[in-house]
Formats: sequence, C-alpha cells, structure tokens
Amino acid sequence: MIYENYGASTTDALEATLGPLLDILRRYERETDPSKYFMEQVRRSFHSSPADIKLIGNTLFFANEAHRYQLRLTGKPYVIHPISAAAIIFEYLEIIDAIIVAGTLGHDIREDHGKVWSRWHVRERTSASVAEIISWCNRNDYAEINDKRRRDDAFLGNILREGPLEVRIVKSAEKLHNNLTPAPEKLADPEWRGRKVRTIEKWYEPITRSTGFLVEEMTASRIAIENKICLLT
Repeated sequence: MIYENYGASTTDALEATLGPLLDILRRYERETDPSKYFMEQVRRSFHSSPADIKLIGNTLFFANEAHRYQLRLTGKPYVIHPISAAAIIFEYLEIIDAIIVAGTLGHDIREDHGKVWSRWHVRERTSASVAEIISWCNRNDYAEINDKRRRDDAFLGNILREGPLEVRIVKSAEKLHNNLTPAPEKLADPEWRGRKVRTIEKWYEPITRSTGFLVEEMTASRIAIENKICLLT
C-alpha cells in the first residue's frame, strides 16, 4: 500500500514510499563512472559465479558501445538508464539472476539509437537467453504501425499477454527508472503527462501486478508524474 501521511506533502509521502530505491538510484546519479561502479556492485553480488560476471560485463560493454553518442533528454549519457534499471533488479529487488540483469542492461540495444543490430549479432555478443529478452524489448518490430499509441499498445499488450516473466520484470524496472527521471520540459507538458499516466495505468501497473514486483513503486511513480514531481535530478 502506498505510504499515506495526510500531514505530509505528496513529495514527502513519495519519498517515504520510495526511499530505499531512491537511495540506490541517487548513488548511480552521483557517480562519474557509473559503469565501473556498477560492475563493482555486480562482483559483490555475483562473487561465486565468474561466468555470470563475464556475461554481465560483456553486455554492459556492448550497451556502452551501442549508446556511446546518445544522451537522455535530461542531458546525461544514455547508458545511465539501463545501468540504473539493472541496479533496480539486483540491488533493490535482490534478484541475483545474470540473465535478467544482462537483459536489462541490453534492453535498448536494438532500438533508440538509430543503428540496427541484428538478433544474431546481439546473441553473439551476449547469449541466446539475453538476446531473447532484448528482442522482446524491441519496439522496432512494430514499426509498421504508424500511430505511436497503437504501436505502444500492441508492443506492451504482447508483453503483458505473452512475455516471459523475465521480460516483464525487465520492462517494469526500466519503465520505473524512466518515470523517476523525466526531463523538466516533459514533466511541465500536460499532454505528455497524460500520455504517460495512461500508459502506466493501462500497461505498466498490470505488468508489475503480473510479476509481483515493483507494484507499489510503479503506482508511486505514476503519482509523481501526475503531480509534476521529479524525485531524481
């Protein structure tokens, strides 16, 4: 249940609800080299499995290559997004699963940056299981649908109905991070907020409920957007 304190502001209530998660994400926002810091945390969590560490490291290297010249709307290097989403998986949720963590790191490799990476190439650079997650996260497969809302509905509806548990966990974590780090000009736009709130209510809250992970946190992120609150800057 979302933290409720009627004597507190909405921001205070959201901070109380999301405090431990925000603490983790703020650590990454402060790092000058988030990739190096991320791998230090991975080695602590996956210390008994060199193969898992290698898979995660290879995928992170690939993500850095794919997003090398890309910036988020906030102005930060794009790779902070998949890194932070992966940190949600293994630091906050404590899901010590190299396939899910690597899939989260690579979830945008096949979209967003203008270069088309084949599924075969992604598999060669990561693993068959990680490539499968990344393919599920590829909106470009729905490019023939011209209307963005219908395209997103087809993409997210397929994930909710047919997507493996691992994919739904990845999409929940990466959307949560996006919701918590909106660009100020987007947050000030009522049309943008309306679209975001609709997408969260229609797809992402059901996706989190289907996994049992990040249900409360996703709802809190929706409330933040509705109220024009950016909790991570």
